[in-house]
Amino acid sequence: MYKNYTDKAIYDFQENKLIDENEEYRNLLTEYRDGIMLFELTDKTVWSKASVDTTGLQQFYEKNKEKYMWQPAIKGVVYKTVDETYAKKLVKELNNPNNKTPDEVAKAVNGDGSQGFVTFESGKYEKSRFPAGTKLVAGKYAPYFKNKDESYTLVDVKEVFDTPTQKP
Repeated sequence: MYKNYTDKAIYDFQENKLIDENEEYRNLLTEYRDGIMLFELTDKTVWSKASVDTTGLQQFYEKNKEKYMWQPAIKGVVYKTVDETYAKKLVKELNNPNNKTPDEVAKAVNGDGSQGFVTFESGKYEKSRFPAGTKLVAGKYAPYFKNKDESYTLVDVKEVFDTPTQKP
């Protein structure tokens, strides 16, 4: 027991002297403590405050809303196919009056197995996302184009926004 006591006493003594004797360790502890204090301070004064200050956020938006603009864009459906064969099948299905929704069109091209040869997403997209010269006309689909990854994209345009518009 005496050996355990002496080892423990020596260990505690060394640990207490470590801060005085080891500058690198002392700096690390100081940096750690300061980092925790800085985090707590910014959390209280910035992040927590901002997350509940809806009035302040609204005022900030109103003051800076000219910075939040949609560039010329389209609203529509972007289809992506694995290769040109499926792009051609997609065009055929888009011309089929029986298929009304993007989901029906994709299912018709993919077949019963729904292999995922054609995927789609609907939304608003800036025109710069598409290759220069892509004809984007409301109510029509643009000719499909080849992507860098050898897949093909076809855009079914619903609406066109030629001028920048305000983001809500």
